[in-house]
Amino acid sequence: MLLRDPSNAWRLPFWRAVFPTRDFRVLHLLRDAAESIQGLCDGWNYPFGFQTFPSDEPLRIRGYTDRGPRTDAIWKRHRLNFSVDRTLSDRILVDKEPSSLVDACGHQWRSAHERIIGDAEGLGLPRALVRFTALRDQPLRWFREVCTTLDLEDSPSGVEFAHAFSSRRVMTTAAVVGTTSHERWRSSPYAREIRRVISSDPFPDLIRRLAAHS
Repeated sequence: MLLRDPSNAWRLPFWRAVFPTRDFRVLHLLRDAAESIQGLCDGWNYPFGFQTFPSDEPLRIRGYTDRGPRTDAIWKRHRLNFSVDRTLSDRILVDKEPSSLVDACGHQWRSAHERIIGDAEGLGLPRALVRFTALRDQPLRWFREVCTTLDLEDSPSGVEFAHAFSSRRVMTTAAVVGTTSHERWRSSPYAREIRRVISSDPFPDLIRRLAAHS
């Protein structure tokens, strides 16, 4: 059984308790921090939303709640987006701290990877790390390597999907002429803030730790 919900980054102890006697492995997919934060920012501002936690009061998130006309998806200003840990939700919803969208998305990326590493080590779970850049550049090779790692069959349908991996569309971002999908963050309105966030503590240490495992 494959559990692929991103929220499971914070649920490894729960699933280990649910399946205490089963062979339990973590396939840790790592995407570059800058392009991940860019994708999260785009998703937060996606007109149809990926909402999670509700807020009775309007949120104060620069780059999100102050973006677009006042009539643009007002209901969306009352919800956090994507997978959010308790630290971030308490900071924004309980303590009412103002935040920037890039800071919020940076926290989402960092806290997910920190929890995966910490809980996998604490629970003694095997963790195989796959870099998204490698999967993007050589999808068939890495699909087969993942199958070997997890002792799964590299089925014909899986091989066919791997061949088509490069043609998958970007979900929430309009294509940038002359720019590959994963480099679009460099020309985005968030680029300067993204550089600030990924160069501030504790990002560099976490990025080095993740790189050492690959």
